[in-house]
Amino acid sequence: MVDPYSSAVVKRIYEMQLQKYSYGAIIQVLNAENILSPSAYCQEIHGKSTSKSRADGKWTKDSLNAFFQQVAYKGDTANCKKTVKSYKNHKQIYQPMENWIIAENTHEAIVSRKDWQKCYDMITHLGCVRRTKESEVMPFTGLLICQDCNCKLRHNHSYYRLKNGAKMRNNNYQCPTYSTSGTTACSSHYIGEKDLLQLVIADIRNKASEIIVAENAVRERYFQLKNQSVNLQLKTDSAALKKSKKRLTELEKLIQATFEKTILSGLSPESANKLIHGYESEKSALTEKISQLTAKINAGHQLKNDVDTFIKLIKKHVNITDLDRATAVTLIDKIIISKKIKGSDEPREIIIYYNFIGVDY
Repeated sequence: MVDPYSSAVVKRIYEMQLQKYSYGAIIQVLNAENILSPSAYCQEIHGKSTSKSRADGKWTKDSLNAFFQQVAYKGDTANCKKTVKSYKNHKQIYQPMENWIIAENTHEAIVSRKDWQKCYDMITHLGCVRRTKESEVMPFTGLLICQDCNCKLRHNHSYYRLKNGAKMRNNNYQCPTYSTSGTTACSSHYIGEKDLLQLVIADIRNKASEIIVAENAVRERYFQLKNQSVNLQLKTDSAALKKSKKRLTELEKLIQATFEKTILSGLSPESANKLIHGYESEKSALTEKISQLTAKINAGHQLKNDVDTFIKLIKKHVNITDLDRATAVTLIDKIIISKKIKGSDEPREIIIYYNFIGVDY
């Protein structure tokens, strides 16, 4: 049963993670509002405590790590999360998630599978998103990628004063490889946040305006854009799936025929066992391959839904004048920043990859 209080906390934490808040930022919000950690809440409601429960009930990095591995939040039940060291040593140890036995859709989900997976991928593959001294998460932090070394550009800032005495901050981003290793490793890829904001906001407004004027034409263009890369793979995967299913049916018949030969034709048990073992091994491998191919094909068919989702999102921002963190991570997957050639008037290449549709050339 979904607990109303806990589910509201879970949804909020996932929303913050999807906005690419750092662990420190999430923990700060939760602890400031005196929201108990899962173990502390369980102890308060059910009187159950664990060895990891903190006396003050505060959230920590470890509690968040465990939080984003809870498959129960997407409606699944996990078994075999622990094992023992050996038949002699019965001390329990946690198994990696790939060794869990997971039953899907056993109860009501709190977050969607897509959001759950996205957050899990973020904590396993993405770096931390740092805050400024003013406790801000800058709109482009973690989204800008160096075209040459593929590192995430790092936010920097400096201060200056206006003639009236007002203190102003200049935000910019540059390649961390250049910062730590110098020009022999990479170039700075320096870009000011003000210039980048103008460029990205203009691109968002142009896309939104284009959709308002000719939505069907834009939808078809986006679909064709994604379909070029997906369509060929779908054909290949579909053919492989058909072939694998046909072979699986053949194996079922071969296993049955082997049993019949053993009984009716006097095939030795040793020979029969050897044949059946080979068939079963191939059958097991095929079953796994079929499962993977089916998942890939379903993901390919998700293409139309992705295009519709992007159009629905971008239309809301036809009159956008500023870009906050939440809007940036909702719309943008990443932005590739090329280096600026010193003394050259040649324009820099800045490629915006949007969520759901990728890059729109």
